[in-house]
Amino acid sequence: MSFQVRDPEPGQGFLRPDVATLKETDLDYKAPDYVLDLMSDCWNECPEQRPDFTQIRNRLKKLKQGKKANIMDQMIEMMDKYTNDLEELVAARTRLLYEEKQKTEDLLHRMLPPSVARQLTNGISVEPETYEMVTIYFSDIVGFTHMCSESTPLQVVAFLNSLYSVFDQVIQDYDVYKVETIGMSHSTGQLPSVIAMTGLLFFQGMLTWWCLGCQNEQICMRGTLLPWP
Repeated sequence: MSFQVRDPEPGQGFLRPDVATLKETDLDYKAPDYVLDLMSDCWNECPEQRPDFTQIRNRLKKLKQGKKANIMDQMIEMMDKYTNDLEELVAARTRLLYEEKQKTEDLLHRMLPPSVARQLTNGISVEPETYEMVTIYFSDIVGFTHMCSESTPLQVVAFLNSLYSVFDQVIQDYDVYKVETIGMSHSTGQLPSVIAMTGLLFFQGMLTWWCLGCQNEQICMRGTLLPWP
């Protein structure tokens, strides 16, 4: 709800003190310009354009220059500083909490289908779904166990990270779901043509990979396509 002063009658203005008299006074003290400007701003007919108490206090800080603050002013200043620091701390912690929550949700979406991840995030129990037709693609790396036995752990981790980054990009482009197991990757989808194209792109991506510790032996991958029913 907002209120607006009615238009005055012709020849009659709003009641406002004459601030000019505060400059042309015979007293030792004369009001500075920033005080008079603040008074005029507080008379603004639009409430949204009037300064609030925090702005008023900040604009009148010049009055305290060269004066010793009393204990009450010091307490108020300390409380204001503490309030501002507390608000910044709460905002920073809230931002960190949101970032950690986002990381958790991203990890959940990588491990589970999007629909299941959304239900778990919202605290909803996941009901099993049934599909009339589904195509499963099985793939594994030939000699993966032997290759790992002749390589260092860091080499295996770097190799799998690079390789699965290529696979994940293909899976994301074709909107299929991947189930990861040790030494084997299962990709599932509803359309046989989509899964077949995914498998072909997997093989195409393997053409540039070589066995760890042996640049003369190219990595081979087996693949099986199983439509159901």
